[in-house]
Amino acid sequence: SKALEYLDEIHPSPALQAYKYEVLGFLRIETGTLVGVHEYFLQALQTRLEIYPSDHPLVLASKSLLAMSYIWEGLYTEAEAVVKETLSRYEQAYGPMSSPALTDKLNLSWVYRVSGRVEEALELNAEISKAHPGGGEHQEHGEIMTMVHSGGLLQDLGRPAAAVDVFHKALALMQDSQTAGSPLQIDTITGLTQALVTLKRYAEAEPLLVQLLKSYIRQAGDQELTVVMMRKLAEFYEEWDMCLAAQPLRTKVTQINQRRLGRESVPTCLSQYELGLNLVKQGRHAEAMPNLYTKLEYPFEAEDVNHRDNLDRMINIADGFADCGIDRCEYLHVAERMARDAVRLVRPRVKTLPYVAQSGFRTLGFVYRVLGKVAESEEQYQEALNILRGRSQMEWLESDVMVRCSSVSLQQGRYSAALSMANEAAGKLQRQAEPREDILARCRTNLALAYMEMGRYRSAGSLVVDILSKEYEDAWDIEKATVSSLLRTVSI
Repeated sequence: SKALEYLDEIHPSPALQAYKYEVLGFLRIETGTLVGVHEYFLQALQTRLEIYPSDHPLVLASKSLLAMSYIWEGLYTEAEAVVKETLSRYEQAYGPMSSPALTDKLNLSWVYRVSGRVEEALELNAEISKAHPGGGEHQEHGEIMTMVHSGGLLQDLGRPAAAVDVFHKALALMQDSQTAGSPLQIDTITGLTQALVTLKRYAEAEPLLVQLLKSYIRQAGDQELTVVMMRKLAEFYEEWDMCLAAQPLRTKVTQINQRRLGRESVPTCLSQYELGLNLVKQGRHAEAMPNLYTKLEYPFEAEDVNHRDNLDRMINIADGFADCGIDRCEYLHVAERMARDAVRLVRPRVKTLPYVAQSGFRTLGFVYRVLGKVAESEEQYQEALNILRGRSQMEWLESDVMVRCSSVSLQQGRYSAALSMANEAAGKLQRQAEPREDILARCRTNLALAYMEMGRYRSAGSLVVDILSKEYEDAWDIEKATVSSLLRTVSI
């Protein structure tokens, strides 16, 4: 801040003014204020264009920073346009395998990935993997970055076991070349722990996450990076049914957000709901109540609400309260309000955020189903299917939504439709390299129930034997009512 005051006093030249805009942009990023950050990098670019020709290295560097700022804000369409422009210039000036060209290709691949265009991301990533920019430290760093990105793509494709192997190889490569807590190591550990959690290998993931949080605290204090990591560790403990261990983290995040951003800020409102959900899961309902009536939707600014991270958090909060609402119906109304807000906000961004959008529709469908609004539930699931159909890289998500649709059809007494949907989902699951056991268990259960209701007991019999086996019990805690129906099929 003192440097910026000094620059103001001496009336800097246009060249120095461009650097000043970039410093202002990076300061906003450091404090976690991402909305509108691209304006600073755009001003820096415009200032440099007044001094240098459009193909000058400083202008190209400014455009690359502008593209990154668009990515940080979730403005992926704008980011893609700028990255493609700078990539073309870098390839012409330095060659397709030059360092700046490869960096832009990685950024473009990442944009493709978050936009749901995983096949294009994989194709570009394969091209990057063939690059050998001259050996030594530079080559090793590029190879590690490519491996980390490949691990994320495998996770998106529903292949967490393969992703774990790639992340482990990346960590092994960076043992000598990367210092503890470097940004690349942090990204690698984050990806690895997400894959381990998907595989329910919690004991392996915990020490990695704790190490990661310590690195953030050492590097950033209580800035936004540390707050995000505290949230990730809290989410991990809650996923592992260790809500008591997560509670101090949730409390600390709320306190930091209140102090830094104010009580009515978006992050503070969301962190209060997350703390309330944590207390509800512990059965401490009276303590949770004050956190559940924060006026989350009212103080939001449109730009903040549309940020991908906020939408993800809203959907996760709704999903959590819907699970709790199975036993206490008052929480279903909290879940419904949150899920409807998330869907309303993400609907205009279906093309740019397909993963988030389908997750929102799927969660609202689940909430409606638990509320007994079966027709509304089916409508939301169909919205999710419309996003997923035709995207081969999302087939593992599509099969999950199809199983949910078949469950709704069973509730409506449309047994033939339920059977058809479950059969199609089963076919997709069998083609997957790493089918999710819990989805497979639900799918086969729906098939058995549909066969039973249609009087086709022989067809249901073999399925029932598998579903009631120890393997399925480990994969999925089947509802008691479902078990009773299946046992009735066995007796028949």
